[in-house]
Amino acid sequence: MISELSIGNPKGVGMDNLIKEISNGLFASVADMITVVKDSSVELLEILMKPVYELPLEDPFEADEQRRRNSVKLK
Repeated sequence: MISELSIGNPKGVGMDNLIKEISNGLFASVADMITVVKDSSVELLEILMKPVYELPLEDPFEADEQRRRNSVKLK
């Protein structure tokens, strides 16, 4: 399904909609994305800096490694 961003007038498109379309892989290339962003008067840096994924408070691999080290120390 092609959204209106790729075929229509991008003026007035909100940043949240642009981020959603970028995440969905709508744009064929970075140049397409930049063109739409420029046309919609949204700062590209704002889009790129908006957190899409927040890191967990604890790294699961580090936590596993720490548990392994602690179990070795107990033996």
